Amino acid sequence: MLPMLLCMLLCVASQGQPPRQPAKKLDMPLEDALTFVSVRTGVRFIYSKDLVRSTRLLIDTAGIMKMPVEQLLQRILPALGLSYKQVGDKYYSIVPATIPKAALSPVQPALPPAQSAQSSVITGTVTERKTGKPIPMVSVTLSPVAGTTVTDENGEYVFRNVPSLTVTISVEAINMTAGSRQVSIDHPGLYTQSFQLEENVLSLKEVQVVAREEENGGAASVISRSAIAHLQAASLADVMQLLPGELASNPDLSKVNKFTIRQVDPDNMGSLGTAVLINGIPLSNNANLQAPNTARSGANASFANTIGAGTDLRSITADNIESVEVIRGVPSVEYGDLTSGAILVKTRAGQTPLEIRARVNPRLNQAWIGKGLLLKNNGGALNLDFDYSRAYGDQRYEAGGYTRVTANALYSRQFFRKKKLNTTTGFTYSTNLDETKQDPDDQAQKLALRAQEHNFRWNTTGKWNLQSALSRQLNYTLSVNYSIQKGFQQQQTGGVTAPLITARKDTTMVAQYLPTE
Repeated sequence: MLPMLLCMLLCVASQGQPPRQPAKKLDMPLEDALTFVSVRTGVRFIYSKDLVRSTRLLIDTAGIMKMPVEQLLQRILPALGLSYKQVGDKYYSIVPATIPKAALSPVQPALPPAQSAQSSVITGTVTERKTGKPIPMVSVTLSPVAGTTVTDENGEYVFRNVPSLTVTISVEAINMTAGSRQVSIDHPGLYTQSFQLEENVLSLKEVQVVAREEENGGAASVISRSAIAHLQAASLADVMQLLPGELASNPDLSKVNKFTIRQVDPDNMGSLGTAVLINGIPLSNNANLQAPNTARSGANASFANTIGAGTDLRSITADNIESVEVIRGVPSVEYGDLTSGAILVKTRAGQTPLEIRARVNPRLNQAWIGKGLLLKNNGGALNLDFDYSRAYGDQRYEAGGYTRVTANALYSRQFFRKKKLNTTTGFTYSTNLDETKQDPDDQAQKLALRAQEHNFRWNTTGKWNLQSALSRQLNYTLSVNYSIQKGFQQQQTGGVTAPLITARKDTTMVAQYLPTE
């Protein structure tokens, strides 16, 4: 009876004029009918599949082409206990119809029993405030429910099976200000939360140029890209100056930069102290812990190295960093073996404009170039950057200096339309040369030091949004890190030169000098 009634309602547009050809009637589910309307009219519908899964109707295809979309929805949805809301230009959200309280009997629930047990769906779009264009590849996080997704090419995102509680939606995009919003899920249904982001530049009225504390009250500080750009940091060690209580100093790449959170000076156990993770991948330096320093304990070497003593932060360029989170408290076990906090670094991924930066000062010469490419046919995004730096400990002497060369490639792509799989795969090569060449005027010791390091790092990470009752999200991480450290020290030493005296009383005599080494 219901399909026949709906068919009569859909055919009213053709009344009054004899049809040129017999109307074609199709019996299809409501979900397929909405898809049929979307293809032929250009509008898009947002809905929970639980609302339309078991509903079928008989559709007159000729009537759909003649009837306005809103008039069509007003005719077919109320009979199904549904309604609609326009959430944008040519965007309609299908939601349960609101039942007036006066129409409810004392024993009648506000929602059908089958529907009251359902979870909610949160969806929305992320656009640019000035132009209104959708922003793809935006990271959207739902907390405290474990959920992370990325917007598609239309700037849309969706979270399914959201339980009834107060959740926080946070969005982060490259070169855009971050945004967050709290939503109270008090009853099952469809919730729409859209964001308009502004370009993150120093011309804004308010720009955070220091680390900001986490809003949830945790012992963590977050440093944004705008703060890093304002500081003009040359390495990750310079970025740490934005933390509360840290001392500000000029960039210095002439010596090893180690970082600790709960002690004043770093020690040889720094590799198990503050962990450093780049895009979720830990930079492990746990080798050679059987001695304070294997290179120094055997030969008393004085060249710069961090074997068994933590991560050298000067080897990590800061120009491709999107954000840094420093956890001062006790972090989660997912960050691996550590004793005093963690530094979580996120590099730039996705489409970015071509940028060229250069720094020239008496102690540092640096050049950096980077660009993010958006590949065609939904092929993902490829971000490339290259860094060359040359630093001097003392600009009056060219014998000692530090050279850093870094090349990064980061590929990100989204798979599957319903249960989205967001993957990021990267490769990094870096070489660091810290050397003190032999001074031609140094004929006594002929001192020469050289510490060379080559790093090869490949990693892939993924977040699969299953959004089911048993598993909301599946995360995986796979990385391979291969490093070569070489140290060289040259020094001419000599023993004490003394004469060989054989006299037994005060006298003047000719004596021989003992040989030196």
